[in-house]
Amino acid sequence: MFAWGAVVTYAGTGRTPFRADSPAATAARILTQPPELSGLPDRLREVVARTLAKDPTERPTAHELLDLLLDLDTDVKTKLIRPELLQAATAARRTSRFGFGGRRPDRVRRTVLAGVAVLALGVTGVIAANLLPGLRDGQSGAPHSTVGADTSGPTSSSSRVVGRPAIIDRLDRPGQWTDSRNEAEGRCVFGDGRLEARTGMSPVYRCHGPQDSFKDQTVTVDATVLTPGACAAIWFRAAGANAYLVSLCETEVRLGVDTDDGVTQEARAAVAGAVLGHARRVGVVVQGDKATVEVDDAPLITTALGPPSLTAGRVTFGVIDDVISGDARAAFARVEVTKL
Repeated sequence: MFAWGAVVTYAGTGRTPFRADSPAATAARILTQPPELSGLPDRLREVVARTLAKDPTERPTAHELLDLLLDLDTDVKTKLIRPELLQAATAARRTSRFGFGGRRPDRVRRTVLAGVAVLALGVTGVIAANLLPGLRDGQSGAPHSTVGADTSGPTSSSSRVVGRPAIIDRLDRPGQWTDSRNEAEGRCVFGDGRLEARTGMSPVYRCHGPQDSFKDQTVTVDATVLTPGACAAIWFRAAGANAYLVSLCETEVRLGVDTDDGVTQEARAAVAGAVLGHARRVGVVVQGDKATVEVDDAPLITTALGPPSLTAGRVTFGVIDDVISGDARAAFARVEVTKL
């Protein structure tokens, strides 16, 4: 944190916060004098000052620093921060609410915290570009108009829908989704960098996910059908026993209504290319009573959502045994849920 504060001060002012004529004098200033932060905007200066506190216990953690930066009163920050950086920062912030999903090795914990610190540095650069007059006027050598440019390349139609990131999870470890097991019905477990859902004697099994409720939304996730006759299932607007259901199967994708009486009102579309064993990026855009389902950026189904009218609910994943084989398996990775 201390080094972060020093780097940001130098980047924003052209001098270090404890500049002196010699290394010995600099060391003395670090130990005895407050940092020189003039030239930084007031709001950013307050955050940087906390990271340069003499007592390490008074400095923010990496997650706390990210929260401080994202909460700065900068009206245009979401227009300046690259979408992928804002999503990553939001994911890191949200992950901090759920902890690390159990006890993790110190090396892994340090890597995660370092990643959050790097995100904080990136967010700081964008905020500073908005607040510092020199950077606003393009004196840094890069025109201000390029700060928020999205250079991430082509995106799917669902990712182009403007919204607010709500859930971002790699699904490579327990976190917002958790392990769950029922010897008779099935299980959801983490392995090989993804969440795998398996049926037991039941024809369907849902994984345990977050309780957040969404109305208009986009959902994108890498879905892989692992066994013949299985379908990777995405439930949205799930409320009690009722939900809307997207199923990625071996040769087609489906969108229907899932109730106690089974899945009804299904719209279906063929999926080009191999599905079994191959991860496919499935996207769902839900607005009002309409939904669009796409696979690998290609819109395949657009239809009105049938009754019962479910206006809001949870999002989760699972697997359907389409041929009652007793061992249907599907896997999921890199989920993003955005509120519209």
